Amino acid sequence: MTWYSSGNTNYELVTNLHSNGLITDDRVEKAMLQTDRGDFVLDRKFAYIDAPLDIGYS
Repeated sequence: MTWYSSGNTNYELVTNLHSNGLITDDRVEKAMLQTDRGDFVLDRKFAYIDAPLDIGYS
């Protein structure tokens, strides 16, 4: 199964993850909507891709 869950905003990313069945708990969805991934990545242009990202912590 292949899916595309990335988005251009945090809302789009979370909505796509939910639509593709990758978020199944409403509490997780709510937490992810309240915590913008873009605030924690080194390069914001990659913040909303569905992939692991370096957050600059070693």
